[in-house]
Formats: sequence, structure tokens, C-alpha cells
Amino acid sequence: MCVNRDPYARIELHKESIVGECDFCGSSNRSGKVWKYRTESDGGRQEEIKGQFCSKACMQDYYG
Repeated sequence: MCVNRDPYARIELHKESIVGECDFCGSSNRSGKVWKYRTESDGGRQEEIKGQFCSKACMQDYYG
């Protein structure tokens, strides 16, 4: 699922749900799931962002 697109960098942020706890705040959603994020360039290159997070804000705060 595409979360965000940066047209200038030509990169999209994607997420998928998994069972677990947030690496930043330790919480999860009601069903006990969190998100794993990855970036994908227009050229097809994919890079997984290490960690699992309850929200995009927690992921951004974790990586400062």
C-alpha cells in the first residue's frame, strides 16, 4: 500500500501490516498489528526501512 509519494525525489513510501509492537513507543493497533515500511523508486529499486512502527510519525521520530 502506497502511503506517500515524493515527486521530486521520485520515491514512494509503502507499508504492510504485521503482528508485533512498535520499535519506538511499544504500542500497536487494536488488532495487535504494526507497519513495516519500505521505499520504492520509479526505477523499481526497493529498500526496506528497518524496524516496525505503529504509525508513520513514530517511524519518522525514530529515525529523527
